[in-house]
Amino acid sequence: MLEFVPVKDLLDCYNFVKQMLAIKDAQVTNTWEGVLVDLIAVMPTEVITPEVLKFCVSKGNLSESEKSRTLSCRLYGSLAKRLDAYVVFIVFHSNSFCRNTIEQEFLSKALSLCQDTAFTVRNCMAQQLGVIAFAIGAEKSKKSLIKELIQLVNDETKEVKCVAFETLVSVMDLFDSTFRKQELLPVFVDLMKKPPIALMRPLIQFFGEYFWKLSSMYS
Repeated sequence: MLEFVPVKDLLDCYNFVKQMLAIKDAQVTNTWEGVLVDLIAVMPTEVITPEVLKFCVSKGNLSESEKSRTLSCRLYGSLAKRLDAYVVFIVFHSNSFCRNTIEQEFLSKALSLCQDTAFTVRNCMAQQLGVIAFAIGAEKSKKSLIKELIQLVNDETKEVKCVAFETLVSVMDLFDSTFRKQELLPVFVDLMKKPPIALMRPLIQFFGEYFWKLSSMYS
């Protein structure tokens, strides 16, 4: 529905959603959090103002509640879908920003949530890393994102492990065969040699897909 809202009204919608999120009622805020995530995903670049970005990032601060930090993870996923267009827009309209600076700051803040003390936040971030990886591209993902994702595969919590492994399988198409062989194959081999009980189900579920994607190394 939001994609049909006129551009001039989207910022008003955003401000209204912020007001609703301030209400001290879990049922209300849960509903409007979903609206905000969907809204950010469809907002044109000229509407995603620095103030909007600041709000999204601030929700991930350690001083915020676990619930807010989880929302921040979801917002990073929505922002990632618009990242390329937004970077082009900002660089074009400002001499003080460059693409690498914006992307690096975005990635740094997003990946910091992978180290959150709350497993619900790490779990949510593991769900978003696939979207972020495809948004920033293979080379930037190789430098830092994939390391965080592999750490989440080895997380102490079952839920995080499973989600991270599924995300790892989903992003394999992004990387070249050399990187798959040197960085991703050893992860899979280690897991198969001594499979964690928590990962037994996803290892079986995604074995065929994982093996098929790795097989391209030998074609």
